[in-house]
Amino acid sequence: MSKSAIIFHGTLGSPDGNWFPWLGEQLESIGYEVYIPKFPTPENQTITNWVQVVSTVPIAIDDQTVLVGHSSGCLAICGLLQETRAKVKAAMLAAPFLGPIGNTEYDSYNHAFNEYEYDWKLISSLASFYVFRGSDDPYVPAENGEKLAMLLKAEEIIIPGGKHLNNEPDIQYTKFPLLYEKIETLD
Repeated sequence: MSKSAIIFHGTLGSPDGNWFPWLGEQLESIGYEVYIPKFPTPENQTITNWVQVVSTVPIAIDDQTVLVGHSSGCLAICGLLQETRAKVKAAMLAAPFLGPIGNTEYDSYNHAFNEYEYDWKLISSLASFYVFRGSDDPYVPAENGEKLAMLLKAEEIIIPGGKHLNNEPDIQYTKFPLLYEKIETLD
């Protein structure tokens, strides 16, 4: 069985955004088969539609798979695990949220993800979860990410000054060594 990784961008994101291409290259260099799909956003942004996109990925989702998500991509991972009941090696969740974040625009885009009925007991049994959060995320209130980490029984990693762990003019998060190193330790 070969090692694989699927990287999920977030709302209004793309496969070539943030640190996704960098992480993909790093993982490929240590033998991972990596896929970074383009998900429909913000139109047609639902768990069902995102799971459908993943079903076209030419990678078997199994106990050698690492799922990596950013922002709403983290909820998509939870929905994927619930829908497929696939047991995976790990799920790395960067800047996740659970429920409305208090931003009218993004809350409207993420409505379907926030309204989905997650079975946290089931989901938490399907992977080892790691939650990475910036200490000063301007979008996701700390208690919001903390609640998701608690429901998933996740190891929580707080990154001082990490903000939303994305590539914005004031942060330039185009590499994510800490996340990569955590994946490396799984083997």
